[in-house]
Amino acid sequence: MEERKINFRINDDPTLVVDKDGNLANKLEKLYGYIHLNLASCFEQLKEGKLTEGMKETHLSLTESYTIDFLKEANYDSILAKEKEKRLSEIRSLNDENRELRKKLGEKVSNEDAREKMKNLSESVKKWWNIFGFGHTSKIGYGQNGHMEIVFSGMISEGYYAKPDRITKERKLKYLIDLGFSFNEDECVIISDENINRLIRLINSKYPSAMMKELTCDFYSKHKTLRDIKVSITNLEDISN
Repeated sequence: MEERKINFRINDDPTLVVDKDGNLANKLEKLYGYIHLNLASCFEQLKEGKLTEGMKETHLSLTESYTIDFLKEANYDSILAKEKEKRLSEIRSLNDENRELRKKLGEKVSNEDAREKMKNLSESVKKWWNIFGFGHTSKIGYGQNGHMEIVFSGMISEGYYAKPDRITKERKLKYLIDLGFSFNEDECVIISDENINRLIRLINSKYPSAMMKELTCDFYSKHKTLRDIKVSITNLEDISN
């Protein structure tokens, strides 16, 4: 089974446009003349090497203004509104169908397959944080909405997932310092706006849908330092990719 995709159709309505007394044609002809004049002048000046940035902006601004007037006279606003509502209705229907499809597909997956899939996703996250993050992942679970709920440790440890050689703690510290993170005398990550922003960028660089939910800290030195980082990944495709 495949998810249905949105169908982009061409309007083939054969109904003739009513133009009583030719008023619409006269208005559109006048606006078309202005549009053509501005674009032609812009093009000619460009060919002759006389077009300045200021004149280019003027020509294009006038062309945009006349084009908007042209579309309004042709009642394109109502067409857009109708198309927008139609598109929203189709998207709502499509989302309902796809949710039902995913539900049916989920019911066909065996519990063992689901367990193995969750195990693989969890292992992938642990490996990434161990090598490219701070080191240890304290906890991974799944919420009722299907989001992955993670507790990353804020302590720095060696990259034991790296093959063939482990990444030593010294190498890990240098790597994180190169990323801009700052530490206290005990080599713990200091709680600061700069470090938090770097942490968010680091996690989102790998998992764009990840949201930081909570930070806990220690007070064992003159600086507050990171202890745990609670994160929720809302799109599991981030992990698969």
